[in-house]
Amino acid sequence: MNKLFTIVVLCILMTSCVVSDGKRTGKLIKFSHKGLVCKSWEGTLQTGETEATQFQFSVDDEHSALVDSLKVWDGKEITLTYEQWSNKLPCTTDTKYYIEKATVKIE
Repeated sequence: MNKLFTIVVLCILMTSCVVSDGKRTGKLIKFSHKGLVCKSWEGTLQTGETEATQFQFSVDDEHSALVDSLKVWDGKEITLTYEQWSNKLPCTTDTKYYIEKATVKIE
């Protein structure tokens, strides 16, 4: 029983660890509310000239002000502050990159 408990605790800890954080700057090319059962906000930032330079990210529903800002910044150059988690939980988001803050470049 102790061994099973230890395995369960380790699994929970492994899914809730931030492994990196940072910033990405680019043009917001997509931001949408996706999912059949589990809805999440997912976006794409174009950081270079090719598709290989796209940064996929997720935003939690609890960041409603951030979601509202990103909806109107489509096509704008923005900077995203993110946390990368070690694993994503089932039925949460599409990516391991969770946005904490976003700023738009003033033109």
